[in-house]
Amino acid sequence: MRVLLTGGTGFVGRQLVPQLLAAGHAVTAAVRGTAPAGTTAIRLDDASPEAAWVEALRGVDALVHVAGLAHRLSDDPARAEADHRRINRDWALTLGRAARSAGVTRCLFVSTVYVHAVPPQGIAVTEATPIAPIGPYAGAKAEAEAGLREIFAEDSLVILRPPLVYGPGAAGNLARLVRLGDSGLPLPLGAVANRRTLVSVASLCRAVGAVLARWELEPASGSYVLGDATPVSTGGMVAAIRDGLGRPARLLPVPPALLRAVLGAAGKGAMAEQLLGDMAVDASAFARDFAWTPEADTLAGLRAMAAG
Repeated sequence: MRVLLTGGTGFVGRQLVPQLLAAGHAVTAAVRGTAPAGTTAIRLDDASPEAAWVEALRGVDALVHVAGLAHRLSDDPARAEADHRRINRDWALTLGRAARSAGVTRCLFVSTVYVHAVPPQGIAVTEATPIAPIGPYAGAKAEAEAGLREIFAEDSLVILRPPLVYGPGAAGNLARLVRLGDSGLPLPLGAVANRRTLVSVASLCRAVGAVLARWELEPASGSYVLGDATPVSTGGMVAAIRDGLGRPARLLPVPPALLRAVLGAAGKGAMAEQLLGDMAVDASAFARDFAWTPEADTLAGLRAMAAG
């Protein structure tokens, strides 16, 4: 297929491009700088006018929109929210309208599992979990999803909702966790037994490839959560990262209730939820519909990431 890809030089795109090329797809990458090897480059981004995107999308079989803002550009909450809406919502809708104007009938949009409400403890997120995004990032993604469903109402739109993505070159919260693991400091996470699902960047790339492979045969649409096969605890993640770095785990068995209380008193309630809360994901629907197999061992993947 002829694919227009955004985010081809980003964390996910750097691994996705070689996979798409190996599958025989012709890839046009929207970039600001140097295009990935084997692709055709177009110099367009989130600030480019819709008319320019229409021209770039003519003759394309599928739009794959991977690019987005996952981390704050500003410490000002109002500015951060505006950044997320401009990049994660408005740009996605500009691309969607341009694609339809250019006659493109297949669109794949990478969203986030955090558009869903956090389910009760012990319950995994599925496609049936209510939509209730928390924060500007997830809110902008949810609004983009709704707009794209209107634009591609009669065509093929697949929305992928991954959790935290790990792998070589990961940034944001995962990079901070690696730095914390590399510090060697004792951490009070030994008694934390929460359940959080991650997804490897390789697995996410295989999911994109699986959607394109099905589109070569037939139309297909739907919104799907993604994730590795087995949830892990925050303590298990840190221990695996430290193992990959060649360091001892050094996790102290502090009761999670005490950690919540201390972090809450310090105004770090959101951090407490990230470290101690559950966010397990059941990706069986996507695996069934697209002949995709989730990663079996998240902790082994984290060890390999840290070792590299």
